[in-house]
Amino acid sequence: MEGVMQKKSTMAEIKENSSAEEHESYKLKRVRNKDDEFYNKLYAEERCKSFAFCKKEGVKQKEIMTLIQEDVRSDKQKSFELEWAGEKDAEAYKRKCVEDRRNSF
Repeated sequence: MEGVMQKKSTMAEIKENSSAEEHESYKLKRVRNKDDEFYNKLYAEERCKSFAFCKKEGVKQKEIMTLIQEDVRSDKQKSFELEWAGEKDAEAYKRKCVEDRRNSF
């Protein structure tokens, strides 16, 4: 009988240890899940900050490119105006030369 009792107490200890290990396992799993949630939340915040930074930089670059393009267009316009003025001056000079030649005869 003593062997049976000993066997039952050993089985009870094993069951108790198994239950304690299972409880500890669940406890660790909950801690791990909390850590995962914290990390994911932190990662999401950092990702948002990164996107916000990229968006701000993109806006800055777009503004700079717009200014550069406006300067280029302005310079092109000035260049055309100078070219047209030069052509008008050349035509006026040619007309003056023709007129001077007529007047010289």
